[in-house]
Amino acid sequence: MTKELTEPQITQDQYDIWLNSQVTIAFLKCLAWKRLDVRDAAGDGSIIDTSNADTTHGLLHRALGQQDAYEAAHVPWDMLKHYNMVMITEKEEEEPDGTE
Repeated sequence: MTKELTEPQITQDQYDIWLNSQVTIAFLKCLAWKRLDVRDAAGDGSIIDTSNADTTHGLLHRALGQQDAYEAAHVPWDMLKHYNMVMITEKEEEEPDGTE
């Protein structure tokens, strides 16, 4: 039984056009930089509260989760494929060129 799609899918060509847009390229760079900013904040001590270990643990845990989220968002093909938002023909089974 095939699950009925509730949202329209995009084609490989539409994805390629979007991925090669200067706006998309800039946005993906910003996601990568934001992940590094969060990582640096976790490592430089700026989110550490020396008077409260629970707060520090919570802030570090949140920073690790944010890093994961920014990293996942930086690979849009995987997200689109996971939610079946892209039409994949037999010859397109592998990741398209241009993804990291």
